[in-house]
Amino acid sequence: MGTNIITAAATTQDFKFIDQMISLETQRKTKRVSGSSDFGILTACMIDGKFICVTDYPITDEMRIELEKA
Repeated sequence: MGTNIITAAATTQDFKFIDQMISLETQRKTKRVSGSSDFGILTACMIDGKFICVTDYPITDEMRIELEKA
């Protein structure tokens, strides 16, 4: 599994770095899951121990599971 991004006690500067980490982790996962680039996935990563997936379009449960495992 990929990086778990921890946001507790983050400063404004920390959040800028966290946003970059979220983007990189999301890109890494979408490159590993076939077809996921067609769904406008904005976030797909572990944040504070929970998998968060935000998309422009609905995805199947199977794709969500694949993204989480990627």
